[in-house]
Amino acid sequence: MAESQMPTESKVSFIWQQNASGGMYGDNIPVGTPVVLVHVKIRFLSGATAEDPSLCFDATNPFDDQFFTACGPFNPLVGFDFEAADCFDEPGNQILDYTPDCSLPTPLEIACQDVTVQLDENGSVTITPDAVFNGDATDPTIDMLVIDIDSFDCSNIGENTVTLTVTSTDGSSASCEATVIVEDTLAPEVVCQNITIQLDTDGNTSITVSEIDGGSADNCGIASLSISQDTFTTANIGDNTVTLTVTDDSGNTASCDATVTVIDQVFPDAVCQNITIQLDENGMATITATDIDGGSTGVDTSVIDMTSFDCSTIGENTVTLSVTSVDDHSDSCTAIVTVEDTLAPEAVCQNITIQLDTDGNASITASEIDGGSTDNCGIASLSISQNSFTTANIGDNTVILTVTDDSGNTATCDATVTVVDQVFPEAVCQNITVQLDENGMAAITATDVDGGSTGVDAFAIDMTIFDCSNIGENTVTLTVTSVDANSDSCTAIVTVEDTIAPTVSCLGNQTIVLEEGNTTFEVPDYFAAGDASAVDNCTNPIVQFSQDPLPGELLAVGVYTVTLCATDEFGNENCCEFQLTVDDDLSVEDTVGSSLSMYPNPARDQVFISNPNGLTIDMIAIYDVRGRRVVTNKQNNVLNEMSIDISRISNGTYFVRIEGAFGSISKQLIKNN
Repeated sequence: MAESQMPTESKVSFIWQQNASGGMYGDNIPVGTPVVLVHVKIRFLSGATAEDPSLCFDATNPFDDQFFTACGPFNPLVGFDFEAADCFDEPGNQILDYTPDCSLPTPLEIACQDVTVQLDENGSVTITPDAVFNGDATDPTIDMLVIDIDSFDCSNIGENTVTLTVTSTDGSSASCEATVIVEDTLAPEVVCQNITIQLDTDGNTSITVSEIDGGSADNCGIASLSISQDTFTTANIGDNTVTLTVTDDSGNTASCDATVTVIDQVFPDAVCQNITIQLDENGMATITATDIDGGSTGVDTSVIDMTSFDCSTIGENTVTLSVTSVDDHSDSCTAIVTVEDTLAPEAVCQNITIQLDTDGNASITASEIDGGSTDNCGIASLSISQNSFTTANIGDNTVILTVTDDSGNTATCDATVTVVDQVFPEAVCQNITVQLDENGMAAITATDVDGGSTGVDAFAIDMTIFDCSNIGENTVTLTVTSVDANSDSCTAIVTVEDTIAPTVSCLGNQTIVLEEGNTTFEVPDYFAAGDASAVDNCTNPIVQFSQDPLPGELLAVGVYTVTLCATDEFGNENCCEFQLTVDDDLSVEDTVGSSLSMYPNPARDQVFISNPNGLTIDMIAIYDVRGRRVVTNKQNNVLNEMSIDISRISNGTYFVRIEGAFGSISKQLIKNN
């Protein structure tokens, strides 16, 4: 084997050459001329990082020691210039004594062996690869053992083919197949339970496996259950040992014993018979157990599951009879109870009078002459013998009413239908408009909406009274009746209007005395303050007000006319007026007033005026800060001391005006509790 060296230039190639004498290949080859039997060129790319190349020949190669290496181009007539060749600064050389063996390695040979395994109590088992390897698993040349299936359960019972793959340390591998026989050798877990059974009326009884099986189990599944005895007679009365044998799917078996206690008691025999019953006048019927008992034996008590029947059960009904013996054993059977309604309805008629129309015709329905017919279960239909009448039938006519119930039973009665031919009125209406009064009410009569009705004996309307809720258009029905009690009707539109303006309540004429130091008076909102109010026949509350002068306007000393207006929701407006005098007299203080004093101040319930000089006082008045007079005390006499009750006025600041022959003076008062 020759290993390459990295050339100094990427264009340089390695060439391996085998030489032989010309005689080996024929006379046409010049003597001494190398004959190239094999050459391989390997070109190295710049920057290549692969391993150095190698070349090997089969061991049977007859050309030992006939290999050379050369670098550079090859001329078949000249050969290689070994001296000039550059193989990484080394010339080409003959490779001596080299006969590489590149034949394939000897294949890895392995053998498998079959194994048998048993499932555990969970119905599973696991194997390792060396279990099926027929060789030495510890051989150092073996690197790895792998099998494709290593776990088995109840579904794998029997033969299973597995594949073993062995890999050697030199990377070669081989596979073989083995048969894994899975067996279930565990017996089932058998569980028994004791039972007590009753002989039948013939002295026989039987049991099934499941009755004494108390929950037997197996790791893979139970194939069958069997018992040593399943039938019993009077000869077996008492305790009997019965063996339960359980066999699993693999044929493993296990057994246990159960005690079957046989007892002999009396059994009833229920025998039923079908019956037919009729509903009574109330649509009801009842039966007892003996009614459907057809000869039951061994019975101590008997009951039925249905005793009452009504109209909803007409037809066939299945009733179950249950009989019980003194030993508390029971039996049952069923009977068909056919319920029938054979009672005819009760037909009740009433006589009527009918009026021919303008064309001389009239008709009636069965319900018009039915006077309250009834049936125990329900009326299916009503029919009459005649329902149309003409002028040929004027007078009394006998009409037959036929009543049919839900079961097809019928009954009849006769009614007299009196046919009359009379005059019919004609109602004519007219639309009107009415106004609500100060109470928000209006009333009309039938003649108010009558527009010229004819043939009328009496008028009536369905609506005579109107209030604020009816403002707008209202549909009123006028009904006119003739002397023959025939009637006609029409409708009129009654338009209800509210034309009454609100009633506005004003203050009386007011005098406002300015507080000392003030030159103007701010006009209050009289409606908001509650000093003025308005009511209306329909609008409540009124929300649209106006005032002149406007609230908040400042008025100098003088006399003013205050106008207060209110408008209802229908646009009706009304106003009131009062005189407002703005005065500044309270700011006047003369020398006379110096002899008058007021105490206590602040005051609570009473304030006293001291008059030591005996001045004549005509009136004492108290005003609030808005200039409104809240207390008046007239004197017209001479007193050295006067008291004024202020218990009813609110806390705050007030002005006390004292008038007399001396003129008037004012004093400030503070009211406190």
